[in-house]
Amino acid sequence: MARKTTQASGAPKGPVRSERKAADGSGSTERAQSLKEKFKHGAKHTLRGVRLGYRKTAGEVAEAMGAHENFIKKIETSPVSQCSVATLMDYVEALGARLELVVVLGNGGRAILVDPEPAANAPAETP
Repeated sequence: MARKTTQASGAPKGPVRSERKAADGSGSTERAQSLKEKFKHGAKHTLRGVRLGYRKTAGEVAEAMGAHENFIKKIETSPVSQCSVATLMDYVEALGARLELVVVLGNGGRAILVDPEPAANAPAETP
């Protein structure tokens, strides 16, 4: 971790994180724009790369998922195809994002997969 330098008064140099945020809350808009620029449509990223883009540590993601940090490191270094969809969803949601599954069709089209809507008159399934 980088060491903060202090002025003679003992106060940290430069603006404090809360001072850097605009009073009108535009800090979140700037962050969203920054993420949008990092993750351009069609670009390829690793899970670790996405996590770093969100400025999250493996420990923070693990805590949000209720998992151990070693588990996060394992899924980040394994092929994505070896990870369950449920685990990928949990991981991405721990970042504050949403996972979309896309089928690339033979004609170049794309289909985004979604969960089926339960039928209105169908009985509830029991586990």
